[in-house]
This record gives sequence, C-alpha cells and structure tokens, in this order.
Amino acid sequence: MRELTFMSAVRSGASRDPLATPLVVPMVEMPPTDTGDEMKPWHLRFSSEGRHPLFPDEQARRAAVRRLVRLAGPELIGFGIADDHAHVNPYCDRRRAGVLLRTLRVTLQTVAEVRIEEAYLKPVSTRRHQMW
Repeated sequence: MRELTFMSAVRSGASRDPLATPLVVPMVEMPPTDTGDEMKPWHLRFSSEGRHPLFPDEQARRAAVRRLVRLAGPELIGFGIADDHAHVNPYCDRRRAGVLLRTLRVTLQTVAEVRIEEAYLKPVSTRRHQMW
C-alpha cells in the first residue's frame, strides 16, 4: 500500500516547527472499472439557478461546509465552493454517491441564497489529479 505524507500542524508534545511532524495517511487504491457496486471517486456538482451567487456571505459558506462535512464525512476526498457552484468528491459506491447527491442538495439548499439546480453526478475517470 502506498502512503501520502502531509506535514501537520503542531500536535501536543510535538515540536513547534510545523514541518517537523509529518502525518502519514495510507492511500486507497482506485478500482479500474465501473460495475456499480465498487468504491470509486465521484464528482458531484451543485449549481445555482441562473448562475447567481450560491451562498450570500462567509457565514453561509461556512455553514455549507459544516453540512457537507457532516454528511459526506469519511467518504469526502475533496470539495470546492465557488461563487455560483460547489464541487464535492466522495469516494464510495454508486448507490452512496446518489444518496449523497440528493441529501447534499437538500441540505445545502437550506443555506443557499438562490435555488440549487438539479445536481450533477459522474464518476471521476479523466482527471488524473483526482485519482491519486
């Protein structure tokens, strides 16, 4: 199994130098094909209707991130929130990706300033930077 090493912030009993305490995280091997039941990375996109700003201010963006992390938690491998849309990348099977798509859309709508359009779901297959 390969591993990724991240340089962590200061932990109790560790040096005050943030580069002195590496955090080693095992990498998950990605399956090569899509049979529907296997674990793989997914791309979920949530866009605002009319491409208007999705979350009105920093407080709403922080609330969206808290909801996103609470729901996607351990499956979350990446996310990004832009002015008019949000990207979420979970690592799970197709059924769970569909559940996340629906529940995240409803939950994010509670802090969005405008209506969130129908969400987009697609397996990650062409973006090599998301496959590590």
